[in-house]
Amino acid sequence: SLLTVNGLGSHRILNLHNQFPDIREVLEAPLKHLVKVPGIDIIIAQRIKNEIDNRFVEEQLAFLNNSPFKMITIFDAAYPERLRNIYDPPVVLFMHGDFNERDDDAIAIVGTRNPDHYGKEVAETLVKRLVEQNMTIVSGFARGIDTIAHRTATTNGGRTIAVLGNGIDRIYPPENRSLRDQIVLQGVYCSEFPFGTKPEAVNFPRRNRIISGLSLGTVVISAGEKSGALLTAYYALDQNREVFAVPGRIDLDVEFLGSIT
Repeated sequence: SLLTVNGLGSHRILNLHNQFPDIREVLEAPLKHLVKVPGIDIIIAQRIKNEIDNRFVEEQLAFLNNSPFKMITIFDAAYPERLRNIYDPPVVLFMHGDFNERDDDAIAIVGTRNPDHYGKEVAETLVKRLVEQNMTIVSGFARGIDTIAHRTATTNGGRTIAVLGNGIDRIYPPENRSLRDQIVLQGVYCSEFPFGTKPEAVNFPRRNRIISGLSLGTVVISAGEKSGALLTAYYALDQNREVFAVPGRIDLDVEFLGSIT
């Protein structure tokens, strides 16, 4: 319910939880108690009292209960521990598939939507080698490097996690439907965005913190100066995770790959 309040993001919700361990107490607390919580001013406190969209919540839960999807919250044991420890973790994750202990060893592979032949070759080779080391591959399900990373992981029997910039009931890009089906069997297809959320541009930068947050490190392949892949790398640095960049032509030898496994 709190996620429907404008301006009340996951960090503020976690602050509320620290003050009110039973989150339902937030709805009953007087304004003077709410404004004592870090990040909660009088405007946000009044929105908590007046703007919760219970109908939207009921519709979301009804859809969830009649679907193959699952929902976990940051308070659940199944929530990925590494993601839980970033500054602004998603309070809720909608999922198709399941996380498991193998996902503790995960590497994010990100890059351009329009890779050249070299970028494709590097992505495929890196992912194959990482899968051989039982590493889970995390990416954003976009065209280009993301799709190559997920597909190479599934083709080689590895696990992969797709983090979306839309609701998990939508498949974007649409040509990745069969890839989605395979990811669900060999990993997790997930999003913090509610059912029905369209793949709008504003969503993708925010989802990138989840890609890096799930991972030990992020490998950037063929990314432009203002690309989302670089934003994922910046998030990784902020989260005190490793960042690797594929340079120009290289020889993919054991020594190079050993540095990221």
